[in-house]
Amino acid sequence: MSPSPESSSELQAALARCQAELERERDARQALQRQLDACSAERDALRRNPSSAALDEFFHSALPIWQRQLESVQTQGNGAINALVGRFGALVQRIEGSVGKERDGARRSNDIGATLREADQELGAVLAALDTARAGREAIISELSGLAGHTGELRRMTGEVDRIAAQTKLLALNATIEAVHAGEAGRGFAVVAGEVRRLANQSSDVARSMGAKAKEIGEALDGASRVADRETAHSASSQQQAVTTIHHVLERFEALLAQVSDKGAQVEATARAIRDDISAMLVELQFQDRVSQILSQVASELQRGQHLLAAPEQAGDAATLLQTMTLGYTTNEQWNAHRGDAADSGNSGGGDITFF
Repeated sequence: MSPSPESSSELQAALARCQAELERERDARQALQRQLDACSAERDALRRNPSSAALDEFFHSALPIWQRQLESVQTQGNGAINALVGRFGALVQRIEGSVGKERDGARRSNDIGATLREADQELGAVLAALDTARAGREAIISELSGLAGHTGELRRMTGEVDRIAAQTKLLALNATIEAVHAGEAGRGFAVVAGEVRRLANQSSDVARSMGAKAKEIGEALDGASRVADRETAHSASSQQQAVTTIHHVLERFEALLAQVSDKGAQVEATARAIRDDISAMLVELQFQDRVSQILSQVASELQRGQHLLAAPEQAGDAATLLQTMTLGYTTNEQWNAHRGDAADSGNSGGGDITFF
């Protein structure tokens, strides 16, 4: 007995929804690319500011890294998920065609068994592509951690500038005292000493402002890195669950097809179980959508940090910046990482397919 048309229609509808979500994710990643281009333009503007040489070096190193890693994740992630969806759609069609056309039990079992073996080989390539995409995400997290370390170096440099400014002010004060002792002959030198002291005060103010902004950006980078790190761990668990489900489904189906000529009712029950297993597997594979949302939010926060460097007077205090960052959270994993809680690695989805 063949699977009911209603079961096949439900599977095809689920695959269509998955494809639509992938298109939306692709559009979001293109928007992220445009944001990176804007960061590059701001980096060029920072390069023209002599007092921001350290920040220019930071963005000069970071932006190409983000560019390469995001392109890698986009290419590999989209290719792997699209291939998985397409091959499962082909698998459904092959099962329907084999069961509908072949009434002879033995011949039907052989045809479907060959189809499943071919699908098993194709799924191996898809799973390898998913592993490569996960490695790309882990590389991004590593780079984010490295960038967070650069903020400490920036704070050290601003502290050094502040120390030099303090010494310069002391030197200018001594020069002013000597000019006063010199009387009329030291009047011109006193003017120069006053200007030096004024410039030293300005340098000290700029150093303190740069240190505060570097600290705020470092905290934002740390929070983004924690979110991405925890989501990557969850993605690895979801992927492993999907692999186990795929092999379990194929093994069950091949074993039952050997008895299809004598047990038509049992084959029909198995077909329903396969439909439920594939639906559950598609739900588990929704980790890609959550990863996309989190990476988009991380990129948005990095862009906000870049804008703060360009206009530090708009930043406000660190608490306000962190509170603003939470407005873009869309997943429980982001909140857990923000609070420092342990990430929930379990799948919160039910049996139905529900995309984010």
